[in-house]
Amino acid sequence: MQNFLAGTATRFHERTPLWFYILAEAEAAGGNRLGEVGSCLVALTLVGVLLADPDSALSRGFTPDQSPLKMPENAPIDSIAKWMQFAAVMQ
Repeated sequence: MQNFLAGTATRFHERTPLWFYILAEAEAAGGNRLGEVGSCLVALTLVGVLLADPDSALSRGFTPDQSPLKMPENAPIDSIAKWMQFAAVMQ
């Protein structure tokens, strides 16, 4: 990595952009998904966008029990695990 950074005309070794660190973190963890920092930045960005939009569910005080989408037992979808089950991604 040091040789790559030092040997390029982009001058990454002097002013490395944040996206490069995020991709390097993902590569160090196997390369199939974002690492902790990258995941946190993506999540915070999405939540920030939703909070900034006055018409979004987060800005309107939406709660899971208000959703028409329900689990088979008519329980609200109020966790990531339940969303994954509802989407048939997880059992």
